[in-house]
Amino acid sequence: MQVILSLKLTHRFGQFKLSHGHYFPYGTLTRANAISFSIHSSRATSCTLVLFKKGAQEPFVEIPVVPAEFRIGDVFSIAVFDIDPEDLEYGYRLDGPSTQLGDRFDSTIILMDPYAKVSGGREKWGVAPSESEIYHHRSRLLLEDFDWERALPLQRAIHNLIIISSWHCGIERATDDPAILSLPKRQMKNAMSIPLLSRGVPMIYSGDEVGHTQHGNNNNYCHDNELSWLDWGLLEKNADLLRFFKYIIASRHAHPVLRSPHHFRNEDCLGTGYPDISWHGDEAWNVDWAHHSHTLAFLISGAQLHADHPEQDAAHSTNAPDRDDFIYAALNMHWEPHDFELLRLPKSANWYLSTNTGLDPLGGHCAAG
Repeated sequence: MQVILSLKLTHRFGQFKLSHGHYFPYGTLTRANAISFSIHSSRATSCTLVLFKKGAQEPFVEIPVVPAEFRIGDVFSIAVFDIDPEDLEYGYRLDGPSTQLGDRFDSTIILMDPYAKVSGGREKWGVAPSESEIYHHRSRLLLEDFDWERALPLQRAIHNLIIISSWHCGIERATDDPAILSLPKRQMKNAMSIPLLSRGVPMIYSGDEVGHTQHGNNNNYCHDNELSWLDWGLLEKNADLLRFFKYIIASRHAHPVLRSPHHFRNEDCLGTGYPDISWHGDEAWNVDWAHHSHTLAFLISGAQLHADHPEQDAAHSTNAPDRDDFIYAALNMHWEPHDFELLRLPKSANWYLSTNTGLDPLGGHCAAG
């Protein structure tokens, strides 16, 4: 959505020049030499805009947002000219009736803007606010002149994205024992395979693709040392894990049924004999949801690719296929091995093994697709 704000001087309050603000979006908009303030309240009968210099104990002006002039429906909105957005904090005083619905108004209290994108007023960590301060938590403006340099907007649809962040957990000790190292690697593969088989945007934590460790420290945001640095030597040391990550990401991109922006319906909308998703256990069509069960399997039917929203799905890709493969995932969370019964497929289809995280660390997958 693009907002174009054109403001013309229409009112004055003392030395301050005012006009009708922009009623949507709520919060603030900064354009040229004016700032628009907008807040929604269906119960308030009066509204006052309170403006502070940053860090000042007292406001430099309180401007009544007169309903007859600056209110449309349930939205109070006013624009103020020639004030410095970089040295500004603001809030509101609202008044209105107390009702049995729980409405409580007190115009002696200055309220933060619930639509503010930046807040201030508590600059020192752990220091309680002074009781003498009339406004502890303050709304601030987020300036829109950030220099993105050569960065470009996202060029991919959200359902095709994979987010990379950083997080690690658990007790870790250095070892060269292959038997000990094999289980964490398998668990890394398990942990990554499940979200990449799920609809939505998967999140990969930075360094997980090469087995990065923080040695059990889960709170290393303030460490500028080896705990938080990424060891690029892991690219070679854990090349097998990186190959696996690349493979399952490629597999996800090869199967649009995994990247649909719509929720599963657990229904056979096209009468193919297979719902869009079905749940199974060790036995096909027989899932054990008991708390003590350690196995679960599911089948995703590529035949239902566009069953719900064919026009919308086709719009996501100029080369959108009519259908996709059947994808069957068997998850064994038990410490003992289990056999899973495969479902019967249509006569024209056959099962092929794509991934097995329990295989040798150098293996575990076939060609993507």
